[in-house]
Amino acid sequence: VFSGTAEGIFNSAIGNFSSGVLYNGSNENSYSHEKWVRLESKWQYVDPEKIRIYTLGDFISNSPDWGSSVRLAGFQWSSAYSQRGDIVTSALPQFSGSAALPSTLDLYVNQQKIYSGLVPSGPFDIKQLPFISGNEVTLVTTDATGQQSITKKPYYFSSKILAKGINEFSVDVGVPR
Repeated sequence: VFSGTAEGIFNSAIGNFSSGVLYNGSNENSYSHEKWVRLESKWQYVDPEKIRIYTLGDFISNSPDWGSSVRLAGFQWSSAYSQRGDIVTSALPQFSGSAALPSTLDLYVNQQKIYSGLVPSGPFDIKQLPFISGNEVTLVTTDATGQQSITKKPYYFSSKILAKGINEFSVDVGVPR
């Protein structure tokens, strides 16, 4: 008795077409009495400049974390940030402050130092810090005279919070499969 799957893929400038089938030579323990079952057939086009994916055919719907996905036959139009590794979608931690003189800045999360660097006199912004998680951030600026300024701020980080200008979406239209 033979069982197996096969998938065919065709790539072109106007998208990718793929289709798969399942062959079940033995129907004894199968919920279906069909020997051949079409799995998923779809045409998909990824537009890296617009950061979009267009799918026509079979797909699994995108859903929020609290929802559940459904296998549909239809059309899907969605954002495609996963196709662009050069774009960071999460809102990166950043802090700002002001120093009267050129100073050393130390950044602590829950009393653990995670960053140290120099800042010029005047306003400063610290951007592109590593992903940090904690409930309190302490900024300590120490100027050339040894004068310290300590600022404590509550802080929360989640990779699910999108950066400014990033919009994730999915429009799924179809019938359950």
